[in-house]
Amino acid sequence: MDNITLFEGEIYKRTLIAPLSKETGDYLKPYIGKTEDLKKRDSNWNKKNCKTYGGKKITEARLRYGVGIDAWKTETLEKVFADTEARLKEKLKEKETEYIIKFNSVENGFNTSYGDGMKGVDFTPEHRANIGKASRGRHHTEETKKRISEKLKGRTQTDEAKAKISAANKGKKRTEAQKLAQSARMKGKEPVQASIAAREYRMTHKPYWQEHPITDEMRAKMKAAQQLRGISVRALYPDGNVREFNTMLDAAKACGMNVGSVASVIKTNGTCRNGMRFERIAC
Repeated sequence: MDNITLFEGEIYKRTLIAPLSKETGDYLKPYIGKTEDLKKRDSNWNKKNCKTYGGKKITEARLRYGVGIDAWKTETLEKVFADTEARLKEKLKEKETEYIIKFNSVENGFNTSYGDGMKGVDFTPEHRANIGKASRGRHHTEETKKRISEKLKGRTQTDEAKAKISAANKGKKRTEAQKLAQSARMKGKEPVQASIAAREYRMTHKPYWQEHPITDEMRAKMKAAQQLRGISVRALYPDGNVREFNTMLDAAKACGMNVGSVASVIKTNGTCRNGMRFERIAC
């Protein structure tokens, strides 16, 4: 019979025992991890400033309480064996998730998530509720946001990507519930970046018409163009007088009225409060 090489891994638990943690409420909170290389696991753990060890919560705890044996208790929960490296990875994922659930180390510990072994795990309704509760309101730290921002600077989407996004969004309509939810989220919020950009523009640019004053000649031309586009109207006064104007605006100014009132009277064939009537002059 051929010898079979077994690949070995481990599920472990680190429990916080630092005296300071009693004051902060973190005392005895666990962290569940998996490893295929025990030496590398301990080597990375002992590097206090290592920021790639197990996620945000455990990283912050390591920086806050230190990494020594007087701060953490480490124990092996289970040795995991498999006949291939790929199978070992899968078994470790599954086992890690099982122990995270068992020790409740997301809601009451230093695990940020339930790991990669979620597939096939049958959560109880209580656990599902706890997962949802733990996930709500979770935000990136300012440092993480800054790193993401730096990575995204200068990136542009390809024409192909833009076309895919456009095609995916075509025909999509937001429901009334979505519109209301977005409205509620945006209430009282100022579009900060747009406001900053507008303010900077105003500080570095003068208003257009301040640098390009309108001459009397230009005003005359604008008036003539307005007259050509306007609707000629006839004003019928209560005393029987009649007066014609090139535009509704001219009629409104001469009669001390709002141009909207003149347009409304013409549309409804009605009479103003002062008894005046207006009618359109056929071209």
